[in-house]
Amino acid sequence: MKKVSGSMLVELLGVLAVCSLILVIVITLYTLAGKQYQGLDHHLNAQYAVRHTRDHLLKDLRQCYQYQIDSQQGRLVLWLPEEPYQDDAFSKVTYYLSGDQLVRRHVQSNGKINHVPIASHLSDLRFIQSSHAEDLIQIQIHARCGRAEAQTRLVSSKRVEAYEE
Repeated sequence: MKKVSGSMLVELLGVLAVCSLILVIVITLYTLAGKQYQGLDHHLNAQYAVRHTRDHLLKDLRQCYQYQIDSQQGRLVLWLPEEPYQDDAFSKVTYYLSGDQLVRRHVQSNGKINHVPIASHLSDLRFIQSSHAEDLIQIQIHARCGRAEAQTRLVSSKRVEAYEE
């Protein structure tokens, strides 16, 4: 008869220790990758909110007949031509923040009203009338999603194309 030694138990404990170490490393890497992905997702959402807001505002500013800034309530009011284009038919579009969402309120010449959320994650939106030129408007857009932030500043005039600073 052969003598059974305790080496089998020691080998098993060694394999369990190595497997536990590998499992801890894999779980740590997975958790770090998830946090990196979440941070990147927040950063992209903040950038998208700023870019989408900028694009909507610039499109309507380029088409507007007249605009008015209500700096007390943080609103921009635009008068746009109705589609199909008519000489005397204008619709009124108002942009404002509601919580962290940019809302576009569209009142058509026939009285129909639409409230459309344009972008979310906005923390600040400012419309500033230039003191140097009547038709110059400055727009500051700031978005925050999680810890990520994005911002831009636009200057627009009816005489010149809008540009981003």
